[in-house]
Amino acid sequence: MRALHEMGLVGVIGHVGAAMDRRVQRGLAGRGLTAADALAAIARVVTAGGDAQIDITRETGLSRATISARTGWLVKLGLVTRRRDVDDHRKCRVSLTPAGDRALHDATLGRQADEDATLAPLSHEERDLLAGMLHRLEAHLVPAGA
Repeated sequence: MRALHEMGLVGVIGHVGAAMDRRVQRGLAGRGLTAADALAAIARVVTAGGDAQIDITRETGLSRATISARTGWLVKLGLVTRRRDVDDHRKCRVSLTPAGDRALHDATLGRQADEDATLAPLSHEERDLLAGMLHRLEAHLVPAGA
């Protein structure tokens, strides 16, 4: 790795972040998932107990077309179902299937294993310290609700 003084701290953080992202993507691909945001969409459906696609669009910042295409992909895989909202027929509700629930559970376990392997050089105390500092930077740099 290049010396810290050559890249600057922000450069090192970016370099480490990109390496971590590549590792996560490889882990997801190894589980048959092609995009991290597909997993995020599943997780969003789970936390909402079945949410409207438009709400998922707002939550993720992805376009309606992207959410629709990815939801269609998840439907074909049997991970979610899509149905019209009974109160507002303009909306489609997305719900997790039992297979989607298993996939989310497996991916969550796999993500935790990937995270543990990635952060192996750090003690638990160092991980907590790093997480706290990164949360502070995120709060400073990322507007609320973005």
